Amino acid sequence: MGMLMIAKFAGACGKCGVNIDAGDQITYDRNTRSSMCERCAESSGPDLGRLFDMAYEDQCAAACGLDGQDRGN
Repeated sequence: MGMLMIAKFAGACGKCGVNIDAGDQITYDRNTRSSMCERCAESSGPDLGRLFDMAYEDQCAAACGLDGQDRGN
């Protein structure tokens, strides 16, 4: 997940390729070192696969009686 910030330099959106000017609002991902324009960031939404994995993990932990315990994460 990226962080919302103001572009310090001109560049291009890593998703759609539109030009990004210095001063535009962008979402920057430190891991991939890429930026997305405001429109792409709004349309991308949350990573549902990761959310469902976390929900499944919580259900398993509750079923095993590990609810609220440190599971090494």
